[in-house]
Amino acid sequence: MQKPCICAAVVVCALMTPAKSQEHVTGSEVMPAASYNNATFDYRPRHGRTYAGADYRPHAWCGYFARFNFVSRDPGRAFNLARNWARFGRAASGPAPGVIGVQRHHVFKVISVISPGVVMAISGNDGNAVRTRPRSTRGVIAWRIE
Repeated sequence: MQKPCICAAVVVCALMTPAKSQEHVTGSEVMPAASYNNATFDYRPRHGRTYAGADYRPHAWCGYFARFNFVSRDPGRAFNLARNWARFGRAASGPAPGVIGVQRHHVFKVISVISPGVVMAISGNDGNAVRTRPRSTRGVIAWRIE
């Protein structure tokens, strides 16, 4: 009769253990308030610019996230659109730490090269969150550096 008691104890412990907040999970998980290279990621404009109307985060926000977290100065609202990052800065020869990868509908920053065709990258709007995870380089239309 010890099995039911042990099972009950496990269930009680599981229910009493607080779930991980998505704000503190790392690796390939969600990191909305993550710190990377001593910079805290933020969804709001931080460059002190004002526009005609507020610069709200658009529905598809990976480009918006990149504007305020991947580069030293805001390149402007046109870069809310991911594919416009193909015109940013200058061309890079391929994936390397710090290089921005541009896909038709997504933009990300390379943290490290894992293997040919796979990088560890951070990006916004990856499953509607900021994520650091392995990402295929397939479909990249441009590699850019500031």
